[in-house]
Amino acid sequence: MPRPVYSLLTLALATFGLSEIRAEFPTPTNNQPETVPLTTPDKTVGMMHLPPGFKATLFASEPDIQQPIAMTWDEKGRLWVAENYTYSDGKERFDLKLKDRILIFEDTKNTGHFDKRTVFADDLQMLTSIERGFGGVYALCPPHLLWIPTKDDTPSGPPVVLLDGFSTTAASRHTFANGLKWGPDGWLYGRIGISSTSWIDVPGTPQEKRQPTAGGIWRYHPTRKIYEPYCHGTTNPWGMDWDEDGEMFFINTVIGHLWHGIQGAHFERMHGEDPYPHIYGLIQQHADHYHWDTGKKWSETRDSTGLTDTLGGGHAHVGMMIYQGTNFPKEYRGKVFTTNLHGHRVNIDRLDREGSGYVGKHEPDFMKTDDPWFRATEIQQGPDGGVYILDWSDIGECHEADGVHRTSGRIYKITYGDPVKPKETDMTKLSDEELVKLQLSDNEWLVRMARWELRERAWSVYQSDPRIMSPIGTHLLQALTDSMQPKGPVVPRIPLSLVFSARYVEQVSELQKANMDKGVGLMSLHQMTAAPDASEYLGANLIRFGILDAAATDVARNFADGNANVQMIGDMTRAETFASARLKWASVLPLLPMKAKIIAARGLLSHPEDATDHNLPLMYWYGIRDLPPTELVKLVKDCRIPLVTQFIARRITEEIDKDPAPLNALLGLANTDLDTPILTGMTDALKGWRKAKKPEAWDAFAKLAERSVDTLVRNQATGGEAAKPNEADKSTRTPLTMIRDLNVLFGDGRALDEVRAIALDDKAALENRRAALHT
Repeated sequence: MPRPVYSLLTLALATFGLSEIRAEFPTPTNNQPETVPLTTPDKTVGMMHLPPGFKATLFASEPDIQQPIAMTWDEKGRLWVAENYTYSDGKERFDLKLKDRILIFEDTKNTGHFDKRTVFADDLQMLTSIERGFGGVYALCPPHLLWIPTKDDTPSGPPVVLLDGFSTTAASRHTFANGLKWGPDGWLYGRIGISSTSWIDVPGTPQEKRQPTAGGIWRYHPTRKIYEPYCHGTTNPWGMDWDEDGEMFFINTVIGHLWHGIQGAHFERMHGEDPYPHIYGLIQQHADHYHWDTGKKWSETRDSTGLTDTLGGGHAHVGMMIYQGTNFPKEYRGKVFTTNLHGHRVNIDRLDREGSGYVGKHEPDFMKTDDPWFRATEIQQGPDGGVYILDWSDIGECHEADGVHRTSGRIYKITYGDPVKPKETDMTKLSDEELVKLQLSDNEWLVRMARWELRERAWSVYQSDPRIMSPIGTHLLQALTDSMQPKGPVVPRIPLSLVFSARYVEQVSELQKANMDKGVGLMSLHQMTAAPDASEYLGANLIRFGILDAAATDVARNFADGNANVQMIGDMTRAETFASARLKWASVLPLLPMKAKIIAARGLLSHPEDATDHNLPLMYWYGIRDLPPTELVKLVKDCRIPLVTQFIARRITEEIDKDPAPLNALLGLANTDLDTPILTGMTDALKGWRKAKKPEAWDAFAKLAERSVDTLVRNQATGGEAAKPNEADKSTRTPLTMIRDLNVLFGDGRALDEVRAIALDDKAALENRRAALHT
C-alpha cells in the first residue's frame, strides 16, 4: 500500500492546531543521465518558432519552479501550480521519500514574468492536479481526492478525503488519475487512464456499490457529494476543455488524440475489455487524422522524424485548451491547442460540426521549439488572453523509464503583441451585478472566473446562515429574463454563459430546500425553449441541466412512471430536429426510470437519419442495454437504426438457454429490413457455442430470410430496382452463410476445433471466449 498522502505527523499536528510546525521539504534528486546538455532558461524562448506577431516570455524557471504538472487560476488572477517530485522511474514508480507541493505565482505588473511566489503546501505526495473552490483547494493525490481548507493562502486545517479508490498499482503508474477542472455544469471533472481499473467513490461506500472506472473522464458533485464515471475508454487522457456551447473535448495518446467528451459514451480502448457488460461496440476518435506515422508502431515514433514530424510530432498529447480569449487573432478562437510531448510543439485542430457531434481537422502547428528538453504538461489561457505552458523539462522516454530530472522546470507565456491586463482581473473587487455582466464577455477567462466567484459568494452566505438566500440567484435570473426581451428587430440570443452560471449557483440553492422557490430553479429554464432563441445548444443544455438532472433522485421524482412528463419526453424525442439534442437525450437515457426510458428510446430510435451517425447508434444502445429482453424486443418495431436492432438480437440471444421467449418474439417480427441485423446479432451472440436448442420460430424466420435474399439476388440479376445489399452481404458473412451456420448450431452442432479456436483468439470478444471455454 502506498504511504498516506499526508504524513501521519502532519495530520496529527493539523488536528491539534499545530500545522505551522512542518518538516523540512526534502531536497529533490536527479537520476536522469544528461545525455543532452540541459538548455539554460535564458536560451529557451529564443528557440521557439511562433507565427508572425507572437512572442514568448519566460514566466518562471528553476529553481522557482520544478516538475510542474498542473495549474489553475484564482479570483485575483494568480496562477497556482502543482509540482510533482514523487513521480519516479519504472523501477520504484514513486519515490515516497520526497514530497510534492503547490505554489502561487503573481505577475502584478503584467510583464510576462512573475514577481511574487508563495508556497501554499509542501507535504503532499503523488500529486497530479489541483483546483480551487468552496473555500479550499482540491488536490488529486491517488488513491484520494483531497479538499484542503484554506485561509490567507495557507491550509487552515487537515485535508478532507472526498473520494478514495483511485488505483495506485504498478500498471497505472503512468496513466494516473489527473486533470481536475470545473465544468460548465458546476461538477468537478477529472481524467484517468486504462492501465488498471479503479473503484472510486466517497469514503465508506462498499465495493459492491462502486462503479468500475478504467479510462476516460469522471466527475464529482461538490455539494451532493456524489461520484460518477462520465465516459469510458481511450488510453491516457491528459487534457480537456469546454467550447462556448458547453461541449467537452479531451486529448489522448496512441489510439487517437481528439475526443468529444460525451456523457455515457464508451470509447475505443488501447487494450483490455470495457468493464461494463453488453457494450458490444466502441465509439472511435473524433478527429479524421493522426499526429504520427501510423505505418509504424507508436513506440517507434518518439524521435519525431520523417512522416511523424510532418504529421504533427508524435502520439503523446499532454495538456489541452480551446482558445476563447481576446488576445490572439480571431482565426484562433475556438481552435483546439494541445502540446505534443515528443514533437516539442503545440498542435492545433479545428472543430467542424458533423452529425450529432464534431470532427477534428488538422491545422498547422502553432509552435515548435528546438529545445530537446521541452516537455509540456499543460496549456491554459490566462486573464489577458495570453497562453501559459507548463514545461516538465526532461529528455528521454515519456514515462521516465530512463530516469527523472527533478531540478528543472519552466513556465512560458505566449502572447500576440503586448496584451492589456483586464481591469476586472481581481474578482474580489467587483460587485455581484458586475460579475453577472461579465458572463457576456468575449474573454472566457473572465466569464469562468466571474462564475466561480459568484458561486463562492453564494456559498459564503450559506455557510454563515443556511436560512439566508444569496441575492446572486436573483441577479442571474434577472439577467436571463432581460436576455429574452426583444431588442427591436434583432432576435435575442440567450447567452449560454448565463445558463451555466445559474447552474453553478443552483448548487448552493439546492441546499436550501425550504427556499427553492426563491432560487434559480433550472427546471423553470426549460420554458426558454419557447423563446425566440430556442437554439440548438440552448435546447441541448436544458436537456442536460434542467429536464434530466444527473441526480437519480431528481429524475425519479420528475419522471416517475405514470407521471404526465413521461409521455412528454416521448413526444419530444420523436419530434427533436437537432441531432446534438438527441445526443443529449441518449446520454441521459440510463438515468431514467424504466417506463420513461422506453418511451424516450422509442422516439429516439425512430430517426432513420441517425443510422450512420458517428455517435448516436452506439449511444442509443448504451442507454437501453440494461432493459429486460422482453422490453428490448418491443423497441424493434419502431427502431430505424440497424445497429441497435443487431445489438438487441445479440443481447436476447445470449439469454437463449435461460429464456428463449424474447428471441422467438423477435424472430416473429422479422421482415426484409430486419433479417440481416437479427442474423448478425444472433451470430455474434453464439460465437463460441458448440450447440444450442433451436428456437421455435427459427425455421419460419430462416425460410423468410432465405426468400428475401433470393428475391434480392434475382432482382439484381435481371436489372430490377431491388434495394442495394447491406454492407454485410459484401463480406464472407452474408445472410445465407449466417443462416447455414446457425442451422448447424441448432442441429448437430459445430466442430470442437472451431470452438477451441475462438477460446484461444485474444482478439475475440471476451463473452464469446468465455462461452467457448465453457463449451
